[in-house]
Amino acid sequence: MRSFPIIALSILLLAVVMPRGVGGRDKADDRAVDEGAIRRVLAAYVETWNRHDMAAWGELFTDDVDYVNRGGGWWKSNKENVEGHKAIHEMLVRQKQKMTYRSDAAEIAFLKPDVALVHATWEWPGFALPSGEEARDFKGIITMVMVKRDGKWLIRALQNTVSGLPPAPGRGV
Repeated sequence: MRSFPIIALSILLLAVVMPRGVGGRDKADDRAVDEGAIRRVLAAYVETWNRHDMAAWGELFTDDVDYVNRGGGWWKSNKENVEGHKAIHEMLVRQKQKMTYRSDAAEIAFLKPDVALVHATWEWPGFALPSGEEARDFKGIITMVMVKRDGKWLIRALQNTVSGLPPAPGRGV
């Protein structure tokens, strides 16, 4: 009977400590907080894109980001990523492109507590092709690897794939 208080105390401590994460929060709570932060990064991606703010947009990425753009180009640093996208935005401004781009996270999977695989769908209603064709809806899928560094989620790798336009003439699927 003397061991009963020790056993009871041990069980109580395990019940309190086991399911909790850092700071006494449930791991599910931590995951929800991180998912919200990741969704906010994606919202900032869209917002800065639509206002042509490539400086702020570039702050969403790690310095060593690998960014595979929709045309198959591979930028291997954030410097290349931002410079490449600045050129694209200069063209978009010249074309008077409607900035109606939007994106939503379809799936977020945590590979580790500080690494997430994110799939997002995107669409760009009224996208005008440079060839002068009639504007149409433009769609795609982005796959991102996001990392949490110093408490902040950043995009470490991104693959952008177009899924809503027919292939260019002579290019096949």
